Amino acid sequence: NDSWWEDERPAYPIDLRYDYWIGRAPVTVAEYAAFVQATRYPTAAERAGYDWTWQHPHGRGSDIRGKHNHPVTQVDWHDALAFCDWLSEVSGLRVQLPSEAEWEKAARGGLMIPAEPVVRTIRELSEMHLNRELSNIRPKSTFPNPKPHRRYPWGDSEPDETRCNIEARVGDTTPVGRYSPRGDSPYGCVDMAGNVLEWCRSKY
Repeated sequence: NDSWWEDERPAYPIDLRYDYWIGRAPVTVAEYAAFVQATRYPTAAERAGYDWTWQHPHGRGSDIRGKHNHPVTQVDWHDALAFCDWLSEVSGLRVQLPSEAEWEKAARGGLMIPAEPVVRTIRELSEMHLNRELSNIRPKSTFPNPKPHRRYPWGDSEPDETRCNIEARVGDTTPVGRYSPRGDSPYGCVDMAGNVLEWCRSKY
């Protein structure tokens, strides 16, 4: 595959012998704003005095009006960790960035994938956690992943305007889920390709 970087090779199998939940979409401006409002947290860019910040994603004079459902940008790895720590505290769940392997499985599926994605909000998961119901959530049925080595979340077809926001073709971010369901992963995750780069907790 000529779209890989040399330092991303070779591909190798990883066995994730545990269940985990992952956000269906990138963290939005509205979600990050709730975190900042609750904690008064200043991002690294704001502390450094940069013009490009999460509230000014294209520099001085830009703003986030009308972008509440767009992915938040201009946050660094430590800012993302701080958001996860806050969400852990308010939800009662252990929230963290996914590992690279967890992210990739969510993007293209494991060897088995659910017949229907099981989607829950953080609020729903928090309530189920308090009621000790999380262990009861499982896909009703699974089947072998027809493309376990797919290049993109949707398969091997090249990206186009119906599947993702890629290569700045629209000139800005797009609302999360705009390309659903054609651009979705086998687990129902959206924007796993295109729109914004996403942080993982893996060191590389």
